[in-house]
Amino acid sequence: MKKIICLLIIAFTLHTLAHAQNPPLRVAVNRFEPPFVMQGANKQLFGYDISMMKYICAEIQRDCNFIPMDFKNLIPALVNNEADAAIGAIGINAERALQVNFSIPYLPSYSRFLTRSNLAKEPFNPMFLDNKAIGIVSGSVFESEIRRMGIKNPDIQQYDFEGDIIDALANEEIDLALLDAPTTLYWQSKSSGLLKAYGPPMPYGFGLGIAVNRDSGNLLREINLALTKYLKSKEFKKNFSMYLEEF
Repeated sequence: MKKIICLLIIAFTLHTLAHAQNPPLRVAVNRFEPPFVMQGANKQLFGYDISMMKYICAEIQRDCNFIPMDFKNLIPALVNNEADAAIGAIGINAERALQVNFSIPYLPSYSRFLTRSNLAKEPFNPMFLDNKAIGIVSGSVFESEIRRMGIKNPDIQQYDFEGDIIDALANEEIDLALLDAPTTLYWQSKSSGLLKAYGPPMPYGFGLGIAVNRDSGNLLREINLALTKYLKSKEFKKNFSMYLEEF
């Protein structure tokens, strides 16, 4: 028994030393993008992306130092070396890949419209979107997605904070919002019947990924190895069930 205890102490000590020798991983994170990133009491971060990144940090033996910011600042934070990695439902696309590198996708990427329930009574019709005020998060790919859909004369209104989009919808300042599909269903579930998803989920980009600085090749390899392990783990199943399964 004493031998086992000694071995456990040695293993714990080595693990602690490994963490101490590696600098914390500065992780830029979208400050609010449910169910991927949310804030609880004392601004405690939680959500699918947070749990996933904590697993990865443990695997690569570095402490996660989360840095909340507006979505539009995530990529610039990497480019300007203010962060080592970035998460928060970041869609992989060609334009962003010119500025940063991405991990393998950890989830597929779909968008979906959200509107007031009284406007969502009729079956989905793309012509309904013409001349409508549509709210999106600043820095997202959704402006180009709206243009790609061929919507006529869209009044695209950008917001730094997603909560402001929901307020604008509720106050009838905009007609619709275009968000990540799980986020749309999250807000539908929290709106007491006021808001409803409109239309089907629509694929965009090449999935959701973890972004890193283009010069961080070694870090990207470490993240990909840890992410591959995570996607096969019980932790993935637990987190998916907790945060995403109902959406």
